[in-house]
Amino acid sequence: TSTSTASASAAWTSTSSNVANASEAAESVMVQAYTPGTRCTHASGGKICTPSIPEDAMTLESCLECCRLDDECIVVEFMALGSSGICTTLRACDRTFASPGDRTATFKKVKAGSFDSPQWMMVCSVAPVMTTPCMTEQLYNEVVDSVQNLVRGLSGHCDEDSCEQADFAGCVLRMAGHDFMDYNASSGLGGADACTDMGDPDNAGLPECLYEGEFGGKVSLNNAYWHFCGQVSLADFIVIAAEAVMSFLAQGESKAHLAEDFRRLFRYGRTTAFEGCAFSRGALPNPEESCLAVKSCFVDRLRLSWTQAAALMGVHTLGRAQTENSGYSGWWSDAENSRRFNNDYFVSILAKGWCVEQNVNNCSSSAEAAGDCVRKNQWQRCDVGSQDNYEMMLDTDMCLAFSDGEDGDGVLQAGHDDCCAWVHTMAIPGGKTIGGDFNMSNIVAANGNTFCNVECGSDIDVLDENGEPFQCFNDKLRQAMLETQACCIQRSNKPRNDCRSEGLGLGRGPGGPASEAVRQFAEDEAAWMEVFLGAWTTVTRNGYSEEALKPLGQC
Repeated sequence: TSTSTASASAAWTSTSSNVANASEAAESVMVQAYTPGTRCTHASGGKICTPSIPEDAMTLESCLECCRLDDECIVVEFMALGSSGICTTLRACDRTFASPGDRTATFKKVKAGSFDSPQWMMVCSVAPVMTTPCMTEQLYNEVVDSVQNLVRGLSGHCDEDSCEQADFAGCVLRMAGHDFMDYNASSGLGGADACTDMGDPDNAGLPECLYEGEFGGKVSLNNAYWHFCGQVSLADFIVIAAEAVMSFLAQGESKAHLAEDFRRLFRYGRTTAFEGCAFSRGALPNPEESCLAVKSCFVDRLRLSWTQAAALMGVHTLGRAQTENSGYSGWWSDAENSRRFNNDYFVSILAKGWCVEQNVNNCSSSAEAAGDCVRKNQWQRCDVGSQDNYEMMLDTDMCLAFSDGEDGDGVLQAGHDDCCAWVHTMAIPGGKTIGGDFNMSNIVAANGNTFCNVECGSDIDVLDENGEPFQCFNDKLRQAMLETQACCIQRSNKPRNDCRSEGLGLGRGPGGPASEAVRQFAEDEAAWMEVFLGAWTTVTRNGYSEEALKPLGQC
Protein backbone atom coordinates (compact mmCIF):
# COMPACT_ATOMS: atom_id res chain seq x y z
CA THR A 1 0.00 0.00 0.00
CA SER A 2 1.37 3.41 -0.96
CA THR A 3 2.09 5.85 1.85
CA SER A 4 1.55 8.78 -0.51
CA THR A 5 -1.55 10.64 0.64
CA ALA A 6 -2.67 11.82 -2.78
CA SER A 7 -2.13 8.64 -4.77
CA ALA A 8 -3.44 6.35 -2.06
CA SER A 9 -6.59 8.39 -1.60
CA ALA A 10 -7.43 8.15 -5.28
CA ALA A 11 -6.99 4.35 -5.26
CA TRP A 12 -9.15 3.67 -2.22
CA THR A 13 -11.86 6.12 -3.15
CA SER A 14 -12.38 4.36 -6.45
CA THR A 15 -12.41 0.98 -4.69
CA SER A 16 -15.14 2.03 -2.30
CA SER A 17 -17.40 3.88 -4.73
CA ASN A 18 -19.35 0.80 -5.83
CA VAL A 19 -19.84 -0.25 -2.23
CA ALA A 20 -21.12 3.22 -1.32
CA ASN A 21 -23.54 3.21 -4.24
CA ALA A 22 -24.80 -0.25 -3.37
CA SER A 23 -25.31 0.74 0.25
CA GLU A 24 -27.21 3.88 -0.69
CA ALA A 25 -29.49 1.90 -2.94
CA ALA A 26 -30.21 -0.57 -0.13
CA GLU A 27 -30.88 1.57 2.94
CA SER A 28 -29.48 5.03 2.20
CA VAL A 29 -26.45 4.13 4.29
CA MET A 30 -22.93 4.35 2.99
CA VAL A 31 -19.45 3.78 4.34
CA GLN A 32 -17.23 6.76 3.53
CA ALA A 33 -13.65 5.95 2.61
CA TYR A 34 -10.56 7.45 4.20
CA THR A 35 -6.99 7.27 3.01
CA PRO A 36 -4.94 4.10 3.67
CA GLY A 37 -2.56 4.04 6.58
CA THR A 38 -5.09 5.52 9.01
CA ARG A 39 -6.30 4.27 12.36
CA CYS A 40 -8.62 5.51 15.07
CA THR A 41 -7.59 7.22 18.26
CA HIS A 42 -9.52 6.42 21.46
CA ALA A 43 -11.50 3.70 19.70
CA SER A 44 -13.93 1.49 21.60
CA GLY A 45 -16.21 -1.48 21.06
CA GLY A 46 -13.94 -3.33 18.66
CA LYS A 47 -15.28 -6.56 17.18
CA ILE A 48 -13.69 -8.77 14.55
CA CYS A 49 -16.03 -9.35 11.65
CA THR A 50 -15.73 -12.69 9.85
CA PRO A 51 -17.21 -13.83 6.51
CA SER A 52 -20.59 -15.53 6.67
CA ILE A 53 -18.97 -18.47 4.90
CA PRO A 54 -15.79 -19.27 6.87
CA GLU A 55 -13.73 -20.31 3.88
CA ASP A 56 -14.44 -17.07 2.03
CA ALA A 57 -11.84 -14.30 2.08
CA MET A 58 -12.61 -11.13 4.02
CA THR A 59 -12.53 -8.50 1.29
CA LEU A 60 -12.87 -4.75 1.61
CA GLU A 61 -16.37 -4.94 0.18
CA SER A 62 -17.38 -7.61 2.71
CA CYS A 63 -15.91 -5.55 5.55
CA LEU A 64 -17.82 -2.41 4.59
CA GLU A 65 -21.01 -4.43 4.25
CA CYS A 66 -20.40 -5.91 7.70
CA CYS A 67 -20.30 -2.43 9.20
CA ARG A 68 -23.32 -1.28 7.24
CA LEU A 69 -25.46 -4.15 8.59
CA ASP A 70 -24.25 -3.72 12.20
CA ASP A 71 -26.31 -1.06 13.98
CA GLU A 72 -23.57 -0.56 16.58
CA CYS A 73 -20.80 -0.03 14.02
CA ILE A 74 -19.81 3.60 13.58
CA VAL A 75 -16.34 3.10 12.12
CA VAL A 76 -14.62 0.10 10.57
CA GLU A 77 -10.90 -0.62 10.14
CA PHE A 78 -9.73 -2.95 7.39
CA MET A 79 -6.18 -4.34 7.36
CA ALA A 80 -5.22 -5.74 3.97
CA LEU A 81 -3.37 -9.08 4.08
CA GLY A 82 -2.84 -10.21 0.51
CA SER A 83 -6.11 -11.38 -1.02
CA SER A 84 -7.90 -11.25 2.33
CA GLY A 85 -7.84 -9.03 5.38
CA ILE A 86 -8.87 -8.39 8.98
CA CYS A 87 -12.05 -6.41 9.55
CA THR A 88 -12.68 -4.65 12.89
CA THR A 89 -15.93 -2.80 13.59
CA LEU A 90 -15.92 -0.03 16.22
CA ARG A 91 -18.63 1.71 18.22
CA ALA A 92 -16.58 4.90 18.65
CA CYS A 93 -13.62 6.66 17.09
CA ASP A 94 -12.64 10.21 18.04
CA ARG A 95 -10.74 10.83 14.80
CA THR A 96 -8.21 9.20 12.55
CA PHE A 97 -4.45 9.49 12.37
CA ALA A 98 -2.00 8.14 9.83
CA SER A 99 0.62 5.48 10.40
CA PRO A 100 2.99 5.50 7.39
CA GLY A 101 3.49 2.05 5.95
CA ASP A 102 0.45 0.64 7.77
CA ARG A 103 -1.83 -1.49 5.61
CA THR A 104 -4.91 -0.45 7.58
CA ALA A 105 -7.59 1.91 6.27
CA THR A 106 -10.38 3.47 8.34
CA PHE A 107 -13.92 4.06 7.12
CA LYS A 108 -16.84 5.91 8.69
CA LYS A 109 -20.48 4.88 8.34
CA VAL A 110 -22.87 7.74 7.60
CA LYS A 111 -26.47 7.92 6.53
CA ALA A 112 -27.08 9.64 3.24
CA GLY A 113 -27.85 13.30 3.90
CA SER A 114 -26.30 13.29 7.38
CA PHE A 115 -23.77 15.88 8.50
CA ASP A 116 -20.21 15.30 7.28
CA SER A 117 -17.52 17.41 8.95
CA PRO A 118 -14.21 18.29 7.21
CA GLN A 119 -12.17 16.92 10.15
CA TRP A 120 -13.47 13.43 9.42
CA MET A 121 -12.08 13.66 5.91
CA MET A 122 -8.62 15.02 6.67
CA VAL A 123 -5.73 12.61 7.16
CA CYS A 124 -3.14 13.40 9.79
CA SER A 125 0.36 12.07 10.42
CA VAL A 126 -0.42 11.89 14.16
CA ALA A 127 -3.50 12.27 16.34
CA PRO A 128 -4.72 15.77 15.36
CA VAL A 129 -5.19 18.53 17.92
CA MET A 130 -8.63 20.08 18.21
CA THR A 131 -7.36 23.37 19.70
CA THR A 132 -3.95 24.83 18.89
CA PRO A 133 -2.01 24.76 22.19
CA CYS A 134 0.68 27.26 21.14
CA MET A 135 1.63 29.09 17.96
CA THR A 136 4.73 31.15 17.37
CA GLU A 137 5.47 33.40 14.41
CA GLN A 138 7.79 30.71 13.10
CA LEU A 139 5.05 28.06 13.14
CA TYR A 140 2.59 30.46 11.48
CA ASN A 141 5.18 31.22 8.77
CA GLU A 142 5.84 27.52 8.23
CA VAL A 143 2.13 26.84 7.66
CA VAL A 144 1.92 29.80 5.27
CA ASP A 145 5.00 28.62 3.35
CA SER A 146 3.61 25.10 3.06
CA VAL A 147 0.31 26.31 1.58
CA GLN A 148 2.02 28.81 -0.71
CA ASN A 149 4.26 26.04 -2.03
CA LEU A 150 1.10 24.23 -3.13
CA VAL A 151 0.02 27.30 -5.12
CA ARG A 152 3.55 27.81 -6.45
CA GLY A 153 3.51 24.30 -7.87
CA LEU A 154 0.40 25.03 -9.98
CA SER A 155 0.34 26.54 -13.43
CA GLY A 156 0.05 30.32 -13.57
CA HIS A 157 -1.18 30.24 -17.16
CA CYS A 158 -4.72 31.56 -17.39
CA ASP A 159 -7.17 31.62 -20.28
CA GLU A 160 -10.94 31.46 -20.70
CA ASP A 161 -11.03 27.74 -19.91
CA SER A 162 -8.57 27.22 -17.08
CA CYS A 163 -6.32 28.82 -14.48
CA GLU A 164 -5.00 26.40 -11.88
CA GLN A 165 -3.77 28.99 -9.40
CA ALA A 166 -7.04 30.93 -9.58
CA ASP A 167 -9.20 27.83 -9.21
CA PHE A 168 -7.27 26.47 -6.21
CA ALA A 169 -7.04 29.85 -4.46
CA GLY A 170 -10.73 30.52 -5.06
CA CYS A 171 -11.63 27.14 -3.60
CA VAL A 172 -9.50 27.72 -0.48
CA LEU A 173 -11.18 31.09 0.12
CA ARG A 174 -14.59 29.55 -0.51
CA MET A 175 -13.83 26.87 2.11
CA ALA A 176 -12.84 29.51 4.67
CA GLY A 177 -15.87 31.64 3.87
CA HIS A 178 -18.34 28.77 4.03
CA ASP A 179 -16.84 27.92 7.42
CA PHE A 180 -17.23 31.33 9.07
CA MET A 181 -20.44 32.43 7.31
CA ASP A 182 -22.58 30.15 9.48
CA TYR A 183 -21.95 32.42 12.48
CA ASN A 184 -25.04 33.89 14.06
CA ALA A 185 -24.47 36.82 16.42
CA SER A 186 -27.87 36.27 18.05
CA SER A 187 -27.21 32.67 19.08
CA GLY A 188 -23.42 32.78 19.22
CA LEU A 189 -23.29 29.55 17.20
CA GLY A 190 -20.94 28.90 14.30
CA GLY A 191 -17.91 30.78 13.12
CA ALA A 192 -14.45 29.67 12.02
CA ASP A 193 -14.53 26.21 13.60
CA ALA A 194 -13.83 24.00 10.54
CA CYS A 195 -17.34 22.61 10.86
CA THR A 196 -19.42 22.85 7.73
CA ASP A 197 -21.47 20.13 6.12
CA MET A 198 -19.47 18.73 3.22
CA GLY A 199 -22.63 16.95 2.07
CA ASP A 200 -24.49 20.24 1.62
CA PRO A 201 -25.01 21.00 -2.10
CA ASP A 202 -23.76 24.55 -1.39
CA ASN A 203 -20.36 23.02 -0.62
CA ALA A 204 -20.02 21.12 -3.89
CA GLY A 205 -16.46 21.38 -5.19
CA LEU A 206 -14.87 21.99 -1.78
CA PRO A 207 -13.76 18.38 -1.13
CA GLU A 208 -11.46 18.57 -4.15
CA CYS A 209 -9.26 21.35 -2.78
CA LEU A 210 -9.63 20.30 0.85
CA TYR A 211 -8.78 16.59 0.79
CA GLU A 212 -9.64 14.77 -2.46
CA GLY A 213 -7.19 16.63 -4.70
CA GLU A 214 -7.74 19.20 -7.45
CA PHE A 215 -6.69 18.73 -11.08
CA GLY A 216 -6.77 14.95 -11.04
CA GLY A 217 -5.56 14.63 -7.43
CA LYS A 218 -2.62 16.96 -8.04
CA VAL A 219 -3.02 19.12 -4.95
CA SER A 220 -5.16 19.52 -1.82
CA LEU A 221 -4.87 21.41 1.45
CA ASN A 222 -4.47 18.05 3.17
CA ASN A 223 -0.99 17.87 1.57
CA ALA A 224 0.01 20.79 3.81
CA TYR A 225 -2.23 20.08 6.83
CA TRP A 226 -0.67 16.60 7.14
CA HIS A 227 2.55 18.13 8.46
CA PHE A 228 0.98 20.42 11.09
CA CYS A 229 -2.14 18.61 12.31
CA GLY A 230 -0.46 17.59 15.55
CA GLN A 231 0.25 21.24 16.38
CA VAL A 232 -2.41 23.32 14.63
CA SER A 233 -6.18 22.81 14.76
CA LEU A 234 -7.96 22.47 11.44
CA ALA A 235 -10.01 25.54 12.40
CA ASP A 236 -6.86 27.66 12.68
CA PHE A 237 -5.28 25.99 9.64
CA ILE A 238 -8.14 26.91 7.28
CA VAL A 239 -7.90 30.59 8.26
CA ILE A 240 -4.11 30.59 7.78
CA ALA A 241 -4.46 28.79 4.43
CA ALA A 242 -6.81 31.50 3.17
CA GLU A 243 -4.41 34.21 4.33
CA ALA A 244 -1.55 32.36 2.64
CA VAL A 245 -3.18 32.29 -0.81
CA MET A 246 -4.29 35.91 -0.59
CA SER A 247 -0.83 37.20 0.38
CA PHE A 248 0.87 34.99 -2.23
CA LEU A 249 -1.33 36.29 -5.05
CA ALA A 250 -1.37 39.94 -3.93
CA GLN A 251 0.26 42.44 -6.28
CA GLY A 252 2.53 45.47 -6.02
CA GLU A 253 2.66 47.42 -2.75
CA SER A 254 -0.16 45.31 -1.31
CA LYS A 255 1.98 42.19 -1.54
CA ALA A 256 4.70 43.76 0.59
CA HIS A 257 2.31 44.67 3.42
CA LEU A 258 -0.47 42.06 3.34
CA ALA A 259 1.55 39.11 4.66
CA GLU A 260 2.79 41.19 7.60
CA ASP A 261 -0.70 42.55 8.32
CA PHE A 262 -2.21 39.05 8.36
CA ARG A 263 0.53 37.79 10.68
CA ARG A 264 0.17 40.80 13.02
CA LEU A 265 -3.60 40.46 13.27
CA PHE A 266 -3.82 36.67 13.44
CA ARG A 267 -4.96 35.09 16.69
CA TYR A 268 -4.71 31.35 17.33
CA GLY A 269 -6.81 29.09 19.54
CA ARG A 270 -9.81 28.22 17.36
CA THR A 271 -11.33 24.88 18.30
CA THR A 272 -12.26 22.42 15.58
CA ALA A 273 -15.79 21.12 15.87
CA PHE A 274 -16.73 17.94 14.07
CA GLU A 275 -20.18 17.32 15.51
CA GLY A 276 -23.19 19.43 16.45
CA CYS A 277 -22.95 21.81 13.49
CA ALA A 278 -26.06 20.77 11.58
CA PHE A 279 -27.33 24.37 11.87
CA SER A 280 -24.73 25.35 9.24
CA ARG A 281 -26.74 23.64 6.50
CA GLY A 282 -28.66 26.33 4.65
CA ALA A 283 -26.90 29.17 6.48
CA LEU A 284 -25.05 30.47 3.42
CA PRO A 285 -26.47 33.50 1.57
CA ASN A 286 -28.52 32.67 -1.53
CA PRO A 287 -27.21 34.83 -4.41
CA GLU A 288 -30.71 34.91 -5.94
CA GLU A 289 -31.88 36.94 -2.93
CA SER A 290 -29.46 39.73 -3.82
CA CYS A 291 -28.75 42.35 -1.14
CA LEU A 292 -31.47 40.92 1.08
CA ALA A 293 -29.12 37.96 1.52
CA VAL A 294 -26.11 40.24 2.00
CA LYS A 295 -27.95 42.07 4.77
CA SER A 296 -29.16 38.88 6.45
CA CYS A 297 -25.77 37.15 6.43
CA PHE A 298 -23.05 39.81 6.44
CA VAL A 299 -24.76 42.73 8.18
CA ASP A 300 -27.16 41.04 10.63
CA ARG A 301 -25.45 37.74 11.49
CA LEU A 302 -21.75 38.51 10.95
CA ARG A 303 -22.22 42.07 12.28
CA LEU A 304 -20.40 43.90 9.48
CA SER A 305 -21.21 47.33 8.12
CA TRP A 306 -22.27 47.63 4.46
CA THR A 307 -18.81 49.02 3.67
CA GLN A 308 -17.16 46.04 5.36
CA ALA A 309 -19.53 43.63 3.62
CA ALA A 310 -18.55 45.09 0.25
CA ALA A 311 -14.86 44.87 1.17
CA LEU A 312 -15.18 41.21 2.15
CA MET A 313 -16.93 40.46 -1.17
CA GLY A 314 -13.66 41.51 -2.80
CA VAL A 315 -12.38 37.94 -2.30
CA HIS A 316 -14.32 37.23 -5.50
CA THR A 317 -11.38 38.76 -7.30
CA LEU A 318 -9.85 35.26 -7.00
CA GLY A 319 -11.31 32.23 -8.76
CA ARG A 320 -14.53 31.68 -10.66
CA ALA A 321 -17.97 30.09 -10.46
CA GLN A 322 -18.52 26.70 -12.08
CA THR A 323 -21.88 25.23 -13.00
CA GLU A 324 -21.15 21.80 -11.55
CA ASN A 325 -20.47 23.36 -8.14
CA SER A 326 -22.89 26.25 -7.74
CA GLY A 327 -24.99 26.40 -10.91
CA TYR A 328 -23.31 29.68 -11.89
CA SER A 329 -20.58 30.02 -14.50
CA GLY A 330 -17.74 32.41 -15.33
CA TRP A 331 -14.86 34.50 -14.00
CA TRP A 332 -15.57 37.51 -11.79
CA SER A 333 -12.91 39.30 -13.82
CA ASP A 334 -10.73 38.47 -16.79
CA ALA A 335 -8.92 35.15 -16.36
CA GLU A 336 -5.49 36.66 -15.62
CA ASN A 337 -6.79 39.01 -12.92
CA SER A 338 -8.63 36.07 -11.38
CA ARG A 339 -5.29 34.82 -10.03
CA ARG A 340 -4.34 38.21 -8.61
CA PHE A 341 -5.54 39.39 -5.23
CA ASN A 342 -6.26 43.01 -6.14
CA ASN A 343 -9.18 45.44 -6.41
CA ASP A 344 -10.04 44.49 -10.00
CA TYR A 345 -13.36 43.03 -8.78
CA PHE A 346 -14.56 46.53 -7.89
CA VAL A 347 -13.07 48.07 -11.05
CA SER A 348 -14.94 45.46 -13.10
CA ILE A 349 -18.29 46.25 -11.49
CA LEU A 350 -18.06 49.93 -12.51
CA ALA A 351 -15.82 50.04 -15.61
CA LYS A 352 -17.68 47.33 -17.55
CA GLY A 353 -21.25 46.85 -18.71
CA TRP A 354 -23.44 44.07 -17.27
CA CYS A 355 -26.68 42.49 -18.49
CA VAL A 356 -28.84 39.71 -17.10
CA GLU A 357 -28.26 36.07 -18.03
CA GLN A 358 -31.13 33.89 -16.91
CA ASN A 359 -31.26 30.14 -16.31
CA VAL A 360 -27.49 29.72 -16.58
CA ASN A 361 -27.70 26.08 -15.52
CA ASN A 362 -30.35 25.18 -18.15
CA CYS A 363 -32.91 23.99 -15.62
CA SER A 364 -36.03 23.02 -17.57
CA SER A 365 -39.52 23.86 -16.35
CA SER A 366 -40.35 20.19 -15.86
CA ALA A 367 -37.14 19.52 -13.91
CA GLU A 368 -37.74 22.57 -11.72
CA ALA A 369 -41.33 21.51 -11.05
CA ALA A 370 -40.09 18.06 -10.03
CA GLY A 371 -37.59 19.62 -7.63
CA ASP A 372 -34.59 18.30 -9.55
CA CYS A 373 -33.02 21.72 -10.03
CA VAL A 374 -33.48 25.43 -9.36
CA ARG A 375 -32.90 28.03 -12.05
CA LYS A 376 -29.80 30.15 -11.50
CA ASN A 377 -29.57 33.71 -12.83
CA GLN A 378 -26.51 35.95 -13.02
CA TRP A 379 -25.02 39.02 -14.73
CA GLN A 380 -22.98 38.60 -17.87
CA ARG A 381 -20.56 41.17 -19.22
CA CYS A 382 -22.27 42.76 -22.22
CA ASP A 383 -20.09 45.69 -23.36
CA VAL A 384 -18.03 46.07 -26.55
CA GLY A 385 -15.91 42.98 -27.13
CA SER A 386 -17.46 41.11 -24.21
CA GLN A 387 -18.20 38.12 -26.43
CA ASP A 388 -14.47 37.34 -26.23
CA ASN A 389 -14.54 37.06 -22.41
CA TYR A 390 -16.87 35.01 -20.24
CA GLU A 391 -17.10 37.21 -17.17
CA MET A 392 -19.96 37.20 -14.69
CA MET A 393 -21.26 38.70 -11.47
CA LEU A 394 -23.89 37.45 -9.02
CA ASP A 395 -26.85 39.44 -7.75
CA THR A 396 -25.02 39.72 -4.42
CA ASP A 397 -22.12 41.42 -6.23
CA MET A 398 -24.05 43.81 -8.49
CA CYS A 399 -26.57 44.88 -5.86
CA LEU A 400 -23.80 46.52 -3.86
CA ALA A 401 -23.56 49.31 -6.45
CA PHE A 402 -26.84 49.11 -8.40
CA SER A 403 -30.53 48.83 -7.64
CA ASP A 404 -33.42 47.59 -9.74
CA GLY A 405 -34.62 48.72 -13.13
CA GLU A 406 -38.25 49.42 -13.95
CA ASP A 407 -40.14 47.20 -11.50
CA GLY A 408 -39.30 49.55 -8.63
CA ASP A 409 -39.02 47.06 -5.76
CA GLY A 410 -35.51 48.33 -4.88
CA VAL A 411 -33.85 44.90 -5.09
CA LEU A 412 -31.62 44.13 -8.07
CA GLN A 413 -32.26 40.57 -9.26
CA ALA A 414 -31.21 39.09 -12.59
CA GLY A 415 -34.23 36.80 -12.48
CA HIS A 416 -36.60 39.80 -12.57
CA ASP A 417 -34.77 42.95 -13.70
CA ASP A 418 -33.88 42.96 -17.38
CA CYS A 419 -31.75 46.09 -17.13
CA CYS A 420 -28.19 47.03 -18.10
CA ALA A 421 -25.86 47.95 -15.21
CA TRP A 422 -23.36 50.69 -16.08
CA VAL A 423 -22.26 54.20 -15.10
CA HIS A 424 -21.03 57.32 -16.96
CA THR A 425 -17.35 58.28 -17.02
CA MET A 426 -18.06 61.96 -16.39
CA ALA A 427 -18.31 63.09 -12.79
CA ILE A 428 -21.96 63.17 -11.69
CA PRO A 429 -22.63 66.12 -9.33
CA GLY A 430 -24.04 64.89 -6.03
CA GLY A 431 -23.87 61.33 -7.30
CA LYS A 432 -22.07 59.92 -4.29
CA THR A 433 -24.12 58.59 -1.43
CA ILE A 434 -22.41 60.94 1.01
CA GLY A 435 -22.15 64.06 -1.16
CA GLY A 436 -19.70 65.18 -3.81
CA ASP A 437 -19.25 63.69 -7.26
CA PHE A 438 -19.41 60.13 -8.53
CA ASN A 439 -15.95 60.38 -10.09
CA MET A 440 -14.72 57.63 -12.42
CA SER A 441 -11.43 59.14 -13.64
CA ASN A 442 -9.07 57.10 -11.42
CA ILE A 443 -11.13 53.95 -11.96
CA VAL A 444 -10.92 54.20 -15.74
CA ALA A 445 -7.18 54.83 -15.39
CA ALA A 446 -6.86 51.68 -13.27
CA ASN A 447 -8.66 49.81 -16.04
CA GLY A 448 -5.95 50.62 -18.56
CA ASN A 449 -7.62 53.90 -19.65
CA THR A 450 -10.43 51.73 -21.00
CA PHE A 451 -14.14 52.00 -20.32
CA CYS A 452 -16.59 49.27 -21.33
CA ASN A 453 -13.78 47.79 -23.40
CA VAL A 454 -13.29 50.99 -25.44
CA GLU A 455 -9.98 52.84 -25.10
CA CYS A 456 -10.49 56.47 -24.19
CA GLY A 457 -9.62 58.73 -27.14
CA SER A 458 -9.86 55.94 -29.72
CA ASP A 459 -11.94 56.03 -32.90
CA ILE A 460 -14.52 53.27 -32.87
CA ASP A 461 -16.70 52.82 -35.93
CA VAL A 462 -18.99 50.29 -34.28
CA LEU A 463 -20.33 53.11 -32.09
CA ASP A 464 -19.96 56.15 -34.34
CA GLU A 465 -20.08 55.83 -38.12
CA ASN A 466 -18.10 59.07 -38.41
CA GLY A 467 -15.26 57.50 -36.42
CA GLU A 468 -15.02 60.37 -33.95
CA PRO A 469 -13.02 59.75 -30.76
CA PHE A 470 -14.52 58.12 -27.68
CA GLN A 471 -13.95 61.01 -25.27
CA CYS A 472 -14.11 59.69 -21.71
CA PHE A 473 -15.08 62.21 -18.98
CA ASN A 474 -16.77 64.47 -21.57
CA ASP A 475 -20.16 65.69 -20.38
CA LYS A 476 -21.62 66.22 -23.87
CA LEU A 477 -24.78 64.35 -24.88
CA ARG A 478 -22.97 62.63 -27.77
CA GLN A 479 -20.46 61.01 -25.39
CA ALA A 480 -23.25 59.98 -23.04
CA MET A 481 -24.99 58.16 -25.90
CA LEU A 482 -21.73 56.51 -26.99
CA GLU A 483 -21.14 55.24 -23.48
CA THR A 484 -24.66 53.81 -23.36
CA GLN A 485 -23.98 51.93 -26.59
CA ALA A 486 -20.51 50.78 -25.51
CA CYS A 487 -21.64 49.40 -22.15
CA CYS A 488 -24.87 47.77 -23.25
CA ILE A 489 -24.15 46.83 -26.87
CA GLN A 490 -25.08 43.16 -26.40
CA ARG A 491 -28.67 44.17 -25.62
CA SER A 492 -28.96 46.75 -28.41
CA ASN A 493 -31.97 44.88 -29.82
CA LYS A 494 -33.95 45.49 -26.61
CA PRO A 495 -35.60 48.67 -25.31
CA ARG A 496 -33.26 50.74 -23.17
CA ASN A 497 -33.58 49.95 -19.48
CA ASP A 498 -30.80 51.06 -17.14
CA CYS A 499 -30.30 49.65 -13.66
CA ARG A 500 -30.34 52.50 -11.17
CA SER A 501 -27.08 54.02 -9.95
CA GLU A 502 -25.72 57.30 -8.62
CA GLY A 503 -23.22 57.07 -11.48
CA LEU A 504 -25.88 57.77 -14.13
CA GLY A 505 -27.15 61.10 -12.85
CA LEU A 506 -30.44 62.64 -14.04
CA GLY A 507 -32.27 61.27 -11.02
CA ARG A 508 -31.27 57.70 -11.86
CA GLY A 509 -30.34 56.86 -8.26
CA PRO A 510 -30.34 55.57 -5.69
CA GLY A 511 -27.88 52.81 -6.38
CA GLY A 512 -26.98 49.92 -4.13
CA PRO A 513 -26.41 50.21 -0.37
CA ALA A 514 -22.61 50.11 -0.80
CA SER A 515 -22.24 52.03 -4.06
CA GLU A 516 -19.85 54.60 -2.64
CA ALA A 517 -17.74 51.88 -1.00
CA VAL A 518 -17.50 50.06 -4.35
CA ARG A 519 -16.42 53.30 -6.04
CA GLN A 520 -13.81 54.05 -3.36
CA PHE A 521 -12.41 50.51 -3.46
CA ALA A 522 -12.23 50.56 -7.27
CA GLU A 523 -10.39 53.88 -7.09
CA ASP A 524 -7.97 53.03 -4.27
CA GLU A 525 -6.70 49.50 -3.63
CA ALA A 526 -5.06 50.53 -0.35
CA ALA A 527 -8.40 51.85 0.93
CA TRP A 528 -10.01 48.50 0.13
CA MET A 529 -7.23 46.51 1.80
CA GLU A 530 -7.54 48.53 5.01
CA VAL A 531 -11.28 47.91 5.32
CA PHE A 532 -10.91 44.30 4.17
CA LEU A 533 -8.41 43.50 6.91
CA GLY A 534 -10.81 44.83 9.53
CA ALA A 535 -13.71 42.80 8.12
CA TRP A 536 -11.55 39.66 7.80
CA THR A 537 -10.42 40.00 11.41
CA THR A 538 -14.02 40.28 12.57
CA VAL A 539 -15.42 37.29 10.69
CA THR A 540 -12.52 34.97 11.54
CA ARG A 541 -12.78 35.81 15.25
CA ASN A 542 -16.59 35.69 15.53
CA GLY A 543 -17.73 33.13 18.09
CA TYR A 544 -14.58 33.33 20.23
CA SER A 545 -13.86 35.42 23.30
CA GLU A 546 -10.78 37.64 23.54
CA GLU A 547 -9.36 35.23 26.11
CA ALA A 548 -9.79 32.21 23.80
CA LEU A 549 -7.74 33.67 20.94
CA LYS A 550 -4.13 34.67 21.57
CA PRO A 551 -1.48 36.62 19.62
CA LEU A 552 1.34 34.64 18.05
CA GLY A 553 4.03 33.79 20.58
CA GLN A 554 1.80 34.23 23.61
CA CYS A 555 1.70 30.66 24.89
